[in-house]
Amino acid sequence: MEKILHRTMDWKRLFFIFLCGLVACISCTSTKKLDVGEEFRIVLEGEGDGGFSWRYVENPEIVLTETFKIDKEKENGLSEYSKVFVFKSIKSGSYNLQFKKIRSFDPDLILEGHLKEITVNIKK
Repeated sequence: MEKILHRTMDWKRLFFIFLCGLVACISCTSTKKLDVGEEFRIVLEGEGDGGFSWRYVENPEIVLTETFKIDKEKENGLSEYSKVFVFKSIKSGSYNLQFKKIRSFDPDLILEGHLKEITVNIKK
C-alpha cells in the first residue's frame, strides 16, 4: 500500500510540474491584430532583475519608435521595473517580434522564460 501511495504522489508532482511548464510556454507567445500605421506598445516585466535587460530583435517591417522603463513599488518598498517598447506598423502582413532577456556581459546566455515571441498581424 505504501508503494502505491508513493507512486501516486510522484505522479501528482510530475503532473504539477508539467502544468507549470505548459503555462510558462503559453505565456511566452501571444498575438496582436493591428492596422497599418497603427502605434502599439509591448510591456515586458522583470527589467533589470539579476542584471538582465530586455532586448528587441529588429524586424524591418516594424519600426521601434521608443523604449522606456516603468517602475512599480512592491509591498516591501523595493522597485520592480518593466520595459515598454513602442512600435509602429509599416506594412500589412504577419510578423513575429522576438525579445530576449540578456545580460550585457553575456548576451549568448538565454535562460528559460527569457525569450518572448509576439505575433503581430497587420491589416490594410
